[in-house]
Amino acid sequence: MTYFRYSNIIIVMGMIIPWCNSAGLRRRELLNSNMDLDVSSLEQPDIKVGSFVSLQCNVRDKEGYFNWRSCIWRRSRDNKSCKRLYGCAGQFCFVGFGEYKTDRICDKELQDTTFPENNFDDKTSTICRIEIPKVRLEDSGEWICSIQKCTYPLCAFGSYKTIEGRINIKVDP
Repeated sequence: MTYFRYSNIIIVMGMIIPWCNSAGLRRRELLNSNMDLDVSSLEQPDIKVGSFVSLQCNVRDKEGYFNWRSCIWRRSRDNKSCKRLYGCAGQFCFVGFGEYKTDRICDKELQDTTFPENNFDDKTSTICRIEIPKVRLEDSGEWICSIQKCTYPLCAFGSYKTIEGRINIKVDP
């Protein structure tokens, strides 16, 4: 699989600890209208083992084609990954008619992660979020989000490009 890096990439990372309120979170946003991925982070000062962590990529494009075809979250330390595939079945998908669905394929080491369904809607999948319900020490380090972004609406004619962004998380014992 080939990945292309662009200087105009940002990733979204949210770390949410269920027992804290939103006042305890800091928000940092980096936005640019030409970016392929928006990245912002909700950071808890101390991510402890067993905490809930949510990592998020949001496809953004000035041309208005926001969908993605596949999203892979990969932990750099051991190259373990979890992939979410977005697709349409039917002969009229290229004009917006068909059955839209997602599939999830994860390495054994990341089987406890989830891709929440509330970040997916028919025809306009712009967000790829992965949730780690109980973060472990081995989750510390760089995570890479690779997205095959549609270059035409609904990825018509097999049109997409691969973009990626990176984010680091630090887990304390």
